[in-house]
Amino acid sequence: MTPKATASATSRAGAKQVSEPLKGVALVVEDNEEDRCGDLLEREGFEVLTATTGRQGLQVAQEKHPELVVVDLSPESGGKELAMELKLLPALARVPVIGIRPTPGKDADVKVFDACLSRPIDREELRKVVRQLLGRRMKREVAARRDRPLKINPAKRRGQF
Repeated sequence: MTPKATASATSRAGAKQVSEPLKGVALVVEDNEEDRCGDLLEREGFEVLTATTGRQGLQVAQEKHPELVVVDLSPESGGKELAMELKLLPALARVPVIGIRPTPGKDADVKVFDACLSRPIDREELRKVVRQLLGRRMKREVAARRDRPLKINPAKRRGQF
């Protein structure tokens, strides 16, 4: 059994507290099994689903609705096309997509990704990026729920969102 990794955060009072381990379902789309970052995500608490092409990744994403997608930016994997497809599907448009570059540098077409990392993948950098992206997603979802009208159930006399 692998230990769950945690990171620390500072509360409003300034006291340091330990945050929850990362968890959820992550989809990793990578054509080279040796380069997959799935092991890193598993160690962080994710259930990892894998695909070798963008087409396979799209099918898995539509069936399983992952909280995070990590794709290879090599032309063979179809990662860029997958990211564009995901952003067009209402059920998956808010899922953060991380692009993994084969080498450090800036690509002109990385705007379809929520974040980009370069190989070799640094575990701490990956953890930090994932926490930021999932935190932003949670804030957007809470804001969307807050904007919905409150429904009152007269039988229970409680509000429901």
